[in-house]
Amino acid sequence: MRLSVLPALALFAGCSAEPAPEAAPSPTPTLAAPRTLVAADFDPAMLGAHVAGMEPTNVEVGDGVARVTAFVACPKGTIACDPASLPEGAVLTYVLTITPRAHEQPRPVPSPVASPGAGESPLAPVEAPAELVGMTRAAPGFEGAVGFSRAEAAAALGAEDALTVMLDENRLIWRVTQGSGWRAGQPITLWWQSTRAPGKPVAAYRIEYAGKHAEVTAPFPAEQVENSP
Repeated sequence: MRLSVLPALALFAGCSAEPAPEAAPSPTPTLAAPRTLVAADFDPAMLGAHVAGMEPTNVEVGDGVARVTAFVACPKGTIACDPASLPEGAVLTYVLTITPRAHEQPRPVPSPVASPGAGESPLAPVEAPAELVGMTRAAPGFEGAVGFSRAEAAAALGAEDALTVMLDENRLIWRVTQGSGWRAGQPITLWWQSTRAPGKPVAAYRIEYAGKHAEVTAPFPAEQVENSP
Protein backbone atom coordinates (compact mmCIF):
# COMPACT_ATOMS: atom_id res chain seq x y z
CA MET A 1 0.00 0.00 0.00
CA ARG A 2 2.78 2.41 0.92
CA LEU A 3 4.61 1.70 -2.37
CA SER A 4 1.59 2.41 -4.55
CA VAL A 5 0.84 5.76 -2.90
CA LEU A 6 4.32 7.33 -3.27
CA PRO A 7 4.41 7.47 -7.13
CA ALA A 8 0.94 8.99 -7.16
CA LEU A 9 1.97 11.70 -4.70
CA ALA A 10 5.08 12.42 -6.76
CA LEU A 11 2.99 12.69 -9.96
CA PHE A 12 0.51 15.03 -8.28
CA ALA A 13 3.31 17.26 -7.00
CA GLY A 14 4.82 17.48 -10.49
CA CYS A 15 1.53 18.48 -12.08
CA SER A 16 0.69 21.13 -9.48
CA ALA A 17 3.89 23.14 -10.06
CA GLU A 18 3.13 26.17 -12.34
CA PRO A 19 5.56 28.79 -13.71
CA ALA A 20 5.50 32.11 -11.85
CA PRO A 21 3.58 34.83 -13.75
CA GLU A 22 5.75 37.39 -15.53
CA ALA A 23 5.74 40.90 -14.10
CA ALA A 24 3.82 43.45 -16.16
CA PRO A 25 6.15 45.91 -17.91
CA SER A 26 6.25 49.39 -16.41
CA PRO A 27 4.86 52.04 -18.77
CA THR A 28 7.44 54.54 -20.00
CA PRO A 29 6.31 58.11 -20.74
CA THR A 30 6.54 59.18 -24.38
CA LEU A 31 8.13 62.61 -24.82
CA ALA A 32 6.84 64.65 -27.75
CA ALA A 33 9.64 65.55 -30.16
CA PRO A 34 10.12 69.23 -31.05
CA ARG A 35 8.14 70.16 -34.13
CA THR A 36 8.04 73.05 -36.55
CA LEU A 37 4.84 75.08 -36.64
CA VAL A 38 3.27 77.01 -39.49
CA ALA A 39 3.86 80.66 -38.63
CA ALA A 40 1.21 83.17 -39.71
CA ASP A 41 1.85 86.83 -40.47
CA PHE A 42 1.09 89.43 -37.81
CA ASP A 43 -1.98 91.51 -38.70
CA PRO A 44 -2.93 94.24 -36.21
CA ALA A 45 -6.48 94.09 -37.60
CA MET A 46 -6.97 90.72 -35.88
CA LEU A 47 -6.68 92.40 -32.46
CA GLY A 48 -9.37 93.88 -30.28
CA ALA A 49 -8.83 96.16 -27.32
CA HIS A 50 -5.88 95.56 -24.99
CA VAL A 51 -6.56 93.89 -21.65
CA ALA A 52 -7.93 96.53 -19.32
CA GLY A 53 -5.83 97.51 -16.33
CA MET A 54 -2.66 95.86 -17.60
CA GLU A 55 0.19 98.29 -18.16
CA PRO A 56 1.97 97.49 -21.46
CA THR A 57 5.54 96.23 -21.04
CA ASN A 58 8.22 98.58 -22.37
CA VAL A 59 11.60 97.67 -20.90
CA GLU A 60 15.26 97.25 -21.76
CA VAL A 61 16.54 93.78 -20.83
CA GLY A 62 19.90 92.12 -20.30
CA ASP A 63 21.93 95.26 -19.65
CA GLY A 64 21.05 96.65 -23.06
CA VAL A 65 20.68 93.42 -25.07
CA ALA A 66 17.25 94.42 -26.37
CA ARG A 67 14.18 96.54 -25.80
CA VAL A 68 10.92 94.63 -25.35
CA THR A 69 7.38 95.93 -25.65
CA ALA A 70 4.49 93.57 -24.91
CA PHE A 71 0.73 93.54 -24.42
CA VAL A 72 -2.27 91.22 -24.54
CA ALA A 73 -5.35 91.83 -26.69
CA CYS A 74 -8.87 90.46 -26.75
CA PRO A 75 -10.43 89.08 -29.98
CA LYS A 76 -11.16 91.36 -32.93
CA GLY A 77 -14.14 93.62 -32.37
CA THR A 78 -13.79 93.75 -28.58
CA ILE A 79 -14.26 97.34 -27.45
CA ALA A 80 -13.47 96.90 -23.75
CA CYS A 81 -11.21 93.96 -22.96
CA ASP A 82 -12.15 92.21 -19.71
CA PRO A 83 -11.01 88.56 -19.97
CA ALA A 84 -13.50 87.53 -17.25
CA SER A 85 -16.40 88.57 -19.49
CA LEU A 86 -15.22 86.67 -22.58
CA PRO A 87 -17.10 83.54 -23.66
CA GLU A 88 -15.50 80.18 -22.90
CA GLY A 89 -12.84 79.25 -25.46
CA ALA A 90 -12.20 82.84 -26.59
CA VAL A 91 -8.59 83.44 -27.51
CA LEU A 92 -6.34 86.27 -26.38
CA THR A 93 -3.34 87.37 -28.43
CA TYR A 94 0.02 87.78 -26.68
CA VAL A 95 2.25 90.21 -28.57
CA LEU A 96 5.97 90.93 -28.06
CA THR A 97 8.07 93.30 -30.13
CA ILE A 98 11.81 92.69 -29.77
CA THR A 99 14.32 95.35 -30.81
CA PRO A 100 17.95 94.23 -30.35
CA ARG A 101 20.32 96.98 -29.30
CA ALA A 102 23.50 98.00 -31.10
CA HIS A 103 26.26 95.65 -30.04
CA GLU A 104 29.24 94.31 -31.87
CA GLN A 105 27.66 91.16 -33.21
CA PRO A 106 29.84 88.11 -33.96
CA ARG A 107 29.55 86.91 -37.53
CA PRO A 108 30.86 83.80 -39.25
CA VAL A 109 34.63 84.32 -39.53
CA PRO A 110 36.80 82.15 -41.76
CA SER A 111 39.79 80.58 -40.06
CA PRO A 112 42.78 79.26 -41.98
CA VAL A 113 43.59 75.57 -42.06
CA ALA A 114 47.10 74.33 -42.64
CA SER A 115 47.99 72.58 -45.89
CA PRO A 116 44.60 71.73 -47.38
CA GLY A 117 44.47 68.57 -49.43
CA ALA A 118 43.11 68.19 -52.91
CA GLY A 119 39.51 69.33 -53.16
CA GLU A 120 39.53 70.82 -49.66
CA SER A 121 38.74 74.44 -48.88
CA PRO A 122 41.58 76.46 -47.33
CA LEU A 123 39.07 78.14 -44.99
CA ALA A 124 36.80 76.67 -42.30
CA PRO A 125 33.75 78.78 -41.30
CA VAL A 126 32.97 79.47 -37.67
CA GLU A 127 29.26 79.65 -36.88
CA ALA A 128 27.83 82.78 -35.27
CA PRO A 129 25.85 82.43 -32.03
CA ALA A 130 22.19 81.55 -32.39
CA GLU A 131 19.63 84.35 -32.40
CA LEU A 132 16.29 83.41 -30.87
CA VAL A 133 13.43 84.29 -28.58
CA GLY A 134 11.95 81.41 -26.64
CA MET A 135 9.72 80.57 -23.71
CA THR A 136 11.25 79.27 -20.51
CA ARG A 137 8.00 77.60 -19.42
CA ALA A 138 5.13 75.76 -21.08
CA ALA A 139 2.45 77.89 -22.74
CA PRO A 140 -0.92 77.40 -20.99
CA GLY A 141 -3.91 77.38 -23.31
CA PHE A 142 -1.86 77.39 -26.52
CA GLU A 143 -3.75 75.76 -29.39
CA GLY A 144 -1.50 76.35 -32.39
CA ALA A 145 -1.97 79.96 -33.56
CA VAL A 146 1.44 81.65 -33.70
CA GLY A 147 3.57 83.78 -35.96
CA PHE A 148 5.52 87.00 -36.52
CA SER A 149 5.55 90.10 -38.70
CA ARG A 150 6.93 89.03 -42.05
CA ALA A 151 7.55 92.60 -43.19
CA GLU A 152 9.60 93.31 -40.07
CA ALA A 153 11.48 90.01 -40.48
CA ALA A 154 12.39 90.99 -44.05
CA ALA A 155 13.71 94.36 -42.86
CA ALA A 156 15.59 92.95 -39.86
CA LEU A 157 16.87 89.66 -41.29
CA GLY A 158 16.91 90.09 -45.06
CA ALA A 159 14.16 87.52 -45.66
CA GLU A 160 10.54 87.38 -44.52
CA ASP A 161 10.75 83.63 -43.83
CA ALA A 162 14.06 83.82 -41.94
CA LEU A 163 12.39 82.87 -38.65
CA THR A 164 11.33 79.32 -37.79
CA VAL A 165 8.84 78.69 -34.99
CA MET A 166 9.27 75.48 -33.00
CA LEU A 167 7.18 73.87 -30.27
CA ASP A 168 9.31 71.99 -27.74
CA GLU A 169 7.63 70.52 -24.64
CA ASN A 170 4.82 73.04 -25.23
CA ARG A 171 7.27 75.95 -25.20
CA LEU A 172 7.43 78.22 -28.25
CA ILE A 173 10.77 79.19 -29.81
CA TRP A 174 11.27 81.73 -32.61
CA ARG A 175 14.71 81.00 -34.07
CA VAL A 176 16.64 82.79 -36.83
CA THR A 177 17.42 80.11 -39.41
CA GLN A 178 17.97 82.14 -42.59
CA GLY A 179 18.88 85.61 -43.73
CA SER A 180 21.87 87.79 -42.91
CA GLY A 181 21.46 87.97 -39.13
CA TRP A 182 19.23 90.13 -36.96
CA ARG A 183 20.23 93.75 -37.49
CA ALA A 184 20.52 95.85 -34.35
CA GLY A 185 17.78 98.45 -34.02
CA GLN A 186 15.37 96.53 -36.27
CA PRO A 187 12.25 95.31 -34.42
CA ILE A 188 10.37 92.09 -35.03
CA THR A 189 6.88 91.53 -33.62
CA LEU A 190 6.12 88.02 -32.39
CA TRP A 191 2.65 86.79 -31.43
CA TRP A 192 0.80 83.74 -30.20
CA GLN A 193 -2.68 82.97 -28.90
CA SER A 194 -4.01 81.33 -25.76
CA THR A 195 -7.40 80.56 -24.28
CA ARG A 196 -6.00 81.60 -20.89
CA ALA A 197 -6.14 85.14 -19.58
CA PRO A 198 -2.88 86.74 -18.44
CA GLY A 199 -1.75 86.78 -14.85
CA LYS A 200 0.93 89.05 -13.47
CA PRO A 201 3.94 89.56 -15.79
CA VAL A 202 6.52 86.81 -15.19
CA ALA A 203 10.00 85.94 -16.48
CA ALA A 204 8.65 83.55 -19.11
CA TYR A 205 10.85 84.40 -22.13
CA ARG A 206 14.53 84.39 -22.99
CA ILE A 207 16.41 86.28 -25.71
CA GLU A 208 19.71 85.13 -27.20
CA TYR A 209 21.39 87.70 -29.38
CA ALA A 210 24.98 88.47 -30.40
CA GLY A 211 26.35 85.89 -28.02
CA LYS A 212 24.44 87.39 -25.07
CA HIS A 213 21.21 86.39 -23.39
CA ALA A 214 18.53 88.00 -21.25
CA GLU A 215 15.41 86.93 -19.39
CA VAL A 216 12.23 88.80 -20.29
CA THR A 217 9.41 89.54 -17.85
CA ALA A 218 6.18 90.04 -19.80
CA PRO A 219 2.46 89.21 -19.67
CA PHE A 220 1.90 85.44 -19.67
CA PRO A 221 -1.14 83.20 -19.15
CA ALA A 222 -1.94 82.51 -15.51
CA GLU A 223 -1.51 78.95 -14.27
CA GLN A 224 -4.83 77.18 -13.87
CA VAL A 225 -5.91 76.93 -10.24
CA GLU A 226 -7.79 73.78 -9.29
CA ASN A 227 -10.97 74.33 -7.29
CA SER A 228 -10.71 73.22 -3.69
CA PRO A 229 -13.03 70.33 -2.75
